[in-house]
Amino acid sequence: MNKKNQNEKNMVQDRLNDQLFNKLKEKKLALKKQEIQAEQNEKKRLIEEQKKKEKAKSFEELLEGSNQDWQNYK
Repeated sequence: MNKKNQNEKNMVQDRLNDQLFNKLKEKKLALKKQEIQAEQNEKKRLIEEQKKKEKAKSFEELLEGSNQDWQNYK
């Protein structure tokens, strides 16, 4: 299977001239970079959104979300 894929790659590269092949490789890299950047931006947005939600919580919501057993402190 690996040899088949390698043969297919060679055939495609042989059919295309080097300049066009290099342009396609550059475009592939640029798209990959854009995809990575979009993922990073989405992660940042989600983190910021979570921080805003955390800031907007009421005292009761903060107590409910706490891991401590507040019954022991009464």
